[in-house]
Amino acid sequence: MQKNKIIQSMLFLLMVALNFMGCSAEGETVSAEGETVISPESKISQDIVSFFEKELPAFGYSDSFFINENQDSDLCLIINSSREFREIYSGEKDLPKIDFNRYTLIIGKVRMPESFFYVTRQYVTINNNDAVLNLDIAPVSREGSWPALSTLYFWGLYSKLSVEKVHINKNIR
Repeated sequence: MQKNKIIQSMLFLLMVALNFMGCSAEGETVSAEGETVISPESKISQDIVSFFEKELPAFGYSDSFFINENQDSDLCLIINSSREFREIYSGEKDLPKIDFNRYTLIIGKVRMPESFFYVTRQYVTINNNDAVLNLDIAPVSREGSWPALSTLYFWGLYSKLSVEKVHINKNIR
């Protein structure tokens, strides 16, 4: 039983790392419905990836982000400057260098009905200035989860976006 949980945890961490290191297609496409579909950047410095891996844990609670926010609600923030990034971070580590002239950081959290979920894919769709962050979410394992509300954190660097608000669409598999 313990060996099974260790294997599930290792598999989960590998999938999270692959998701943030760029397994999805990069760039923009236009869907059949006329929506612009934007994938997160895949060529991200290791400093940025390491920072978010430590400050937004795969499981558990972040004591560096969203401290003053309602912990029972979903939240999605668009960050377009270093000042905005500093304002949402309450940790003590130095923030990684992000070129906000080229990129937009989308960061947030969603409440989940069970424990041990991960983001398999994320992308933004824009239709008439209405932006939606689509999160494809899956459990690590149906055997290793239990019914207990949990928080799933997410982040992604996108080519500079000109939207001010993004809605969240959770696709739980």
